[in-house]
Amino acid sequence: MPVSIPVELIEQFQDLQDDLKTNHENIEASRKQIDYFWGESKKRLDLSLVKDTERRKEQYVYYLEDHDWHIYKAEDWIQKLEESDWS
Repeated sequence: MPVSIPVELIEQFQDLQDDLKTNHENIEASRKQIDYFWGESKKRLDLSLVKDTERRKEQYVYYLEDHDWHIYKAEDWIQKLEESDWS
């Protein structure tokens, strides 16, 4: 027994397939944009963290210089302290 399918139904099915293909392409394009923007945001965040770390290192060095810690560091005060503990 032959089955007859109306032409309109076949056309609607083809339209639905085209819509699904278009939606899939749009989803893939959106994914690529999200991945790109996420990658760029991560790069900016990493760069910001590196710059912040460098800035803090500089501040720490300035703090040590301002408080003459380099003088204490230059002396062998740890060894003197240990020797005084043994005496």
